[in-house]
Amino acid sequence: MSTYKQSGQDEILYAQLRDMMQRAERGIWSCSHFLSPREAHLARCFAERAGQDSVCVVEGGYAEAERVKLFILPEFMNEPEYIAPILEQKISLLRLRGGGFCTLTHRDYLGALLALGIERHVLGDLVVLDERQAFLFCDSDIAPYICAELTRVGKDGIKVEQLPWGTPIELPERYKSVSDTVASARFDCIAAALTGLSREKAQMLIRAGESTVDYEICDRCDKVIEPPCVISLRGYGKFRIDDVSTQTKKGRLRLHARKYV
Repeated sequence: MSTYKQSGQDEILYAQLRDMMQRAERGIWSCSHFLSPREAHLARCFAERAGQDSVCVVEGGYAEAERVKLFILPEFMNEPEYIAPILEQKISLLRLRGGGFCTLTHRDYLGALLALGIERHVLGDLVVLDERQAFLFCDSDIAPYICAELTRVGKDGIKVEQLPWGTPIELPERYKSVSDTVASARFDCIAAALTGLSREKAQMLIRAGESTVDYEICDRCDKVIEPPCVISLRGYGKFRIDDVSTQTKKGRLRLHARKYV
């Protein structure tokens, strides 16, 4: 049995989503703050269950963004000419460039942003490109403040430039492909394949509550994993499970996954 329990923060999120749904019914669009990966998963599930006559769009500025905004629009706005301007209005892309005097990390950039009094929920993904440059997706309302006030990161001076929405950008590879075969789609079998542990040790990890499936703690070794989903195993990383269905000649299943790097 899973040890996951719905938190008070989840209730607040669901209340916000219900309000957004009601606004869409009145012909008004709305959007959330930047959601964490777990919040985004809960929001998607909520929207699917609601099944109302509204349009739900999840956007973080680029494909496979982790931190995203949820937009809920009236059904009549389900056209690119409506959606594109709204996305541009609510999400901005900033390029952060250091002077090259020291190596800047994700922690350095995020620490400098939070030190300005900026709350995490107005910031989307922060993608470090190399030792002196990063891209930041943020709420458009806070973008001018960041451009004006973020002048140092760590011990290095920094320049911030706002890029036009839709600017083509090249992002570093975020995944490492993982392939293996497993006896079944049980959680313990897949966890053992992903970590290189024996099945018994993988079971100990799961039963200790050290693992999540789609951002919810799962301590059930016999849970059947249904792709696509995201699995986290403490101490071993986070994985996106793409497929575990094709059978080999020996009756095993081919596991195709990607590890976040």
